[in-house]
Parts: sequence; structure tokens; C-alpha cells
Amino acid sequence: MNEREAFVASFRELHPKFSRMYAHILTRIDLTLPQYTLLYQLFLLGAVSMTEISDRLKISKPAVTNLVDRLEEKKCLKRVPDTGDRRVILLQILPKGKKIITEIQGQGLALLLRAY
Repeated sequence: MNEREAFVASFRELHPKFSRMYAHILTRIDLTLPQYTLLYQLFLLGAVSMTEISDRLKISKPAVTNLVDRLEEKKCLKRVPDTGDRRVILLQILPKGKKIITEIQGQGLALLLRAY
């Protein structure tokens, strides 16, 4: 078996495990996959506008508003005015949101290391 085939075989084995892990974790902490994805983008990018998140996630602006409302209720992010353009609202991840992302990434890394 060459390297590519070995990688594909490993990926096929790990993918269902990752899916179950994410489903279990997100259910336990009462987050949906779209909410997690939005938080992860903020974790990576820092503060971004709602329009940019809409473009990155390929979802409508009303859908972003719905996700943001729920994540704001959970104290995972907050809306902040853009200092350069008061019409623009930026989304900023809060410490609770960062903690969620860090913990989930850590569990994913642990799963990878056990498989390795």
C-alpha cells in the first residue's frame, strides 16, 4: 500500500469517529454545527463583520443574525461597533467561546494521536 492509499484508509477510519465525537460534544454543550462553525471562524480570524461571516459560511444574513443571537445569549460572542464605520457591526468571540473551541480542538487532536 502506498502512502496515499494508507492516508485514504486512515481518513476513512477516522472520519466517522470525528463525526460522532463532534456530534456528542456539540449536543452536550448545546451548540449546533453552524454555531460551532461561526465561533471557529471568529477564533481564527478575530473580529469580523456579519457580512463577512455570511460570505465565508455561505449563508444568508438573516441566518447569521439568528446564529449570532443564540451565541450572544450563551455569552460566546458579542456584537461590537466598527470604529471605522458605525454602520458596520463586528462579531467578536468571548472567552467562553474561545474555551469551547480550544477544548473541542484538543479532543480532536487527542483522537488523532490515539489513531496514530
